[in-house]
Amino acid sequence: MSSTLLSSKFPYLQILVWHQIYPIEMVIIHAIGNLLNSKTGHLEDKPIISVAIPRKTLETFNFEMLDPSDSMENFVHKMTFKKTKGFEAVEKLNPLDFQ
Repeated sequence: MSSTLLSSKFPYLQILVWHQIYPIEMVIIHAIGNLLNSKTGHLEDKPIISVAIPRKTLETFNFEMLDPSDSMENFVHKMTFKKTKGFEAVEKLNPLDFQ
């Protein structure tokens, strides 16, 4: 998967600035993609990435050297990407699971 594609879904620098302004300990981000429903032949908006980003983890990153694709391993996330098919729909993370 392309780091450029993933970084466009997770604007880390904007999140970093946002964390400095607001005292929030975790954000959960859902990226929505327009996927083909093979049963109907129509495109549908479905979650393709769901990630929980704790403030403490985010603050440890060296953003100048970070690879966005590799950094996903630092977070609880749901994402299915296949080279032959691309992204597949995933279940959204539930915020109640992180309390």
